[in-house]
Amino acid sequence: MRDRRVPAWLPWALTAALTALLVVIGAVYVRPDRTSSPSLRTNILAPENLAFSSFDFALSPDGSQLAFVTLTRAGASQLWASRPSSSNTSWRAG
Repeated sequence: MRDRRVPAWLPWALTAALTALLVVIGAVYVRPDRTSSPSLRTNILAPENLAFSSFDFALSPDGSQLAFVTLTRAGASQLWASRPSSSNTSWRAG
């Protein structure tokens, strides 16, 4: 009969594979819930007698302010800043 001894490296290889599998499963199921961050929906209307120059909007890194450009009837551009969480919109010189 042939000698059926297990190679010395096989238990280590199986242990490494099982550890890698458990790390991947843990990373998938233990990561933070991405839906936990607050969301905000708002309507953005151009100030009275003004129109949006284009769909160029900029959101601040912390998400608290929105900047956009409007055009007057004479064609002059104006920069506006707004807090989406409030109804106040203010004109910025620029």
